[in-house]
Amino acid sequence: MIRRFSSTIALAAAAFALAIPVYGQPAPFDMSGDIISPEPRVLPLGLSPSGMPPLSQSVKGLEIAKQFFLPKGENRLVGELAAHDWNITLPPGLLESAQLHLGYRNSVMVAPESSRMQIAVNGTILGETTIRSSAGPTDLVIPVPVGLLKEGQNQISVEARQRHRTDCTVESTYELWTDLDPNRTFLSHSKAGNAFPSSFQDLPGIGMDGDGQTRVEIIAPGLENPMVAEALLVVAQKLAVMTNAPHITFSVSRSIERAKGEGALTVFFGTYSELELLGVSAPEPSQFVSLEGLPKRPAHGRSVLVLGGATPEEVGENVDSWPVFDLGQRPENVLTWPGTDVPLIASGGSISFGELGVPTERFSGRRYSREFDIAVPTDFYAQSYGEAKIMLDAAISREVRPGSRIDIYVNERIASTVPIMDSGGGVLRQLPIRVGLKDIRPGKNRIRLDAVMMTDADLACEPGTTASDTPRFALYDTSRFLMPDFARIAQRPNLAAFAMGEVASEEQNDGLSVVLNLQNEQTIAAAMNLTGRIAVASGQVRSVSLISSQKAMEVGSALIIAPIAHLSASVRDHVRISPPQKSGWASEKTVNLSLGGGQSSELDEWRDSLETSPVRRRLRDLANTLQENFDLSLAALRLVPREADFFSPEASDTLLLSQSINPRGNGTWTVISSASSESLLQGSIDLSERGSWSRIGGRLSVYSADKGTVVTLPPIALELVPTQPWSFANARLIVTNWLSSNALAYSLLLSLACILLGAVTLALLSQLGRRS
Repeated sequence: MIRRFSSTIALAAAAFALAIPVYGQPAPFDMSGDIISPEPRVLPLGLSPSGMPPLSQSVKGLEIAKQFFLPKGENRLVGELAAHDWNITLPPGLLESAQLHLGYRNSVMVAPESSRMQIAVNGTILGETTIRSSAGPTDLVIPVPVGLLKEGQNQISVEARQRHRTDCTVESTYELWTDLDPNRTFLSHSKAGNAFPSSFQDLPGIGMDGDGQTRVEIIAPGLENPMVAEALLVVAQKLAVMTNAPHITFSVSRSIERAKGEGALTVFFGTYSELELLGVSAPEPSQFVSLEGLPKRPAHGRSVLVLGGATPEEVGENVDSWPVFDLGQRPENVLTWPGTDVPLIASGGSISFGELGVPTERFSGRRYSREFDIAVPTDFYAQSYGEAKIMLDAAISREVRPGSRIDIYVNERIASTVPIMDSGGGVLRQLPIRVGLKDIRPGKNRIRLDAVMMTDADLACEPGTTASDTPRFALYDTSRFLMPDFARIAQRPNLAAFAMGEVASEEQNDGLSVVLNLQNEQTIAAAMNLTGRIAVASGQVRSVSLISSQKAMEVGSALIIAPIAHLSASVRDHVRISPPQKSGWASEKTVNLSLGGGQSSELDEWRDSLETSPVRRRLRDLANTLQENFDLSLAALRLVPREADFFSPEASDTLLLSQSINPRGNGTWTVISSASSESLLQGSIDLSERGSWSRIGGRLSVYSADKGTVVTLPPIALELVPTQPWSFANARLIVTNWLSSNALAYSLLLSLACILLGAVTLALLSQLGRRS
């Protein structure tokens, strides 16, 4: 009897743990004889584990220090089954006692009687609660047992199982959501005045604030010195990589301005004489010190980082000698994208779902969803012809109706759909699902599998059926993602590759040349945000050289960061950006001087007449038909690409990135601009958030803070730059992709081949037979 009772508790506690198998769960269909796999993780909704501690609602009279851990944009749990994992790095002082605070609010459509949320730390379940907070936010406080937390990296997991109140349709599953409040969700401890960090290895423990940002304030009195500015951009890269923060932002000033709170680091930067004027004594080039005696303390009891040297040259040398520690956790014998655990597929091959972090599990709801990440090199070149495959191991119960389907998404765009045509269920063994590579971008890519499973019970939707625990779908970790061999050659322009760290030409030895105005603190801070995000995305810290606009004509690739009014006319013309007088970024005075009311009205009338022209309308309809039905653009039907039009940003646009081949043809110019230095800084902060940064691409990308969107324009003309030693196999794949993306050239070559074949055939036939 005791053994049975213990088994019941073990079953309940392990129902949502990835690493613990589940026993004794009856299955409505038998798959054991078809697929050899570990026992699936059973996910019935409404299961309440026994022995879980209750979740208290508040803690009174406790002075707490907070460690926030929710990044921006990763706080919503959507659907019938949703889970998120977050990492938090802790110093030794927090290991004795801590509490996990969680604030949440859910959709009114979530049924509280059958919806549960489970919280775990380092794989140990701390508690489970019903989801019943549609009227307002609810705060939960969960004591963390002593010994569960560890020094260094810890994982906090939240899993939600949600059911709709009344609806049984697939569409209703999108109405199920639970939002975690970043300002109310944190790890607390009673040790105020913690002097952490104390060494470079402790930098990941800075954490973040309630907005999901890790803020770094750099105080550098000698900011206008080019050597100091170059060293600052290197410091930004190293701090971004070593803190391992999802969203790190930088500000820079010449004096102490304000005190900082959680998720913040202050850096004093400069020569020893400059630091002494600030009241900072720094006998060592790089050290963490406590600055309690300063009149304006930069941190409440926390230590600050001091980086100094006798001269600006020595400051730069000390920064260069500062080692970057590999702080990430990597799987052994697996090639990964630098700085992450995302598998890097450098050529053709396959990888199992288990290696991608997708477990074996059963699902009883209507829409099952699981995601995984893969990465490809920055010189990936197979978007026009390549097809990957998902070799799916799964099972479908006999209750699932025909018309159900399995959808595959690549970077949030639908890539493939497999309809379920037969009734009676079945086992899918290595079912090939073709996935086009047109949406694959350099660097990290997210692939999502959605299984939409409908039954007759859903059509009837009787009371209680929205919370059925009978599994409908099972996914096995023996499924595989299969990538074909693909071409390797760099493309210019390509902002997607730039966002992943392709910033230099071969002549520059992977260094970064930057054109920057050192008289404006906001522009310098914007450059630090952008170069820091490039370093995080690529996992690489690069040397920096500040150059002038004239020098940019001579180097290979250059990064030009400035408000639009400070860009030279030659740079604007080369990257095809309209001058401020002709865009929404012009001041009101400039607009009045450039365009009178009558002229503006006349231009609007002329534009309207062009849009209503029958010829123009038919051409536009033809282009839309080719794009929708044949996935062809008019650019693919040209032998010689047309010149790119000038782009005029609108007043609502915050930040613009434009890339073009430089005048010498040996690199690229990447221009990052905005209407003002203030919007340049704010745009760099918003865009450096990893969710927004991953959407950069094409030859031009525009970020709008008002709309929260990133709009991209494809390149008009591409230049291919070899990155691999010559081989026939790679050359064949390059030619295949180029012909696939240039349909007219392919048609002409095919026609020419047919004509040559006919001519050769005619010549051969003319020599045969008897002449009379």
